[in-house]
Amino acid sequence: MFFANAVLRAAEILIEEEEEDEEEDVSSESVITRRIRINRDRQGVHEKLVNDYFSDEPLYNDEIFRRRFRMIWRG
Repeated sequence: MFFANAVLRAAEILIEEEEEDEEEDVSSESVITRRIRINRDRQGVHEKLVNDYFSDEPLYNDEIFRRRFRMIWRG
């Protein structure tokens, strides 16, 4: 009986170690990756928008502005 209990206990220990190894593998796979920063030139785009629509001599008229930038009025 002692031998059978020793074999069962050894098997339980091996199974526990394998489960711990699997948990470590899962945690190493969930590495946080950094996002790539894309330079969108927000200031330049803002200046272009203002020059195209709101300058003294706009490139596009009011009708095109309203069509392109529709807003819902809730009053």
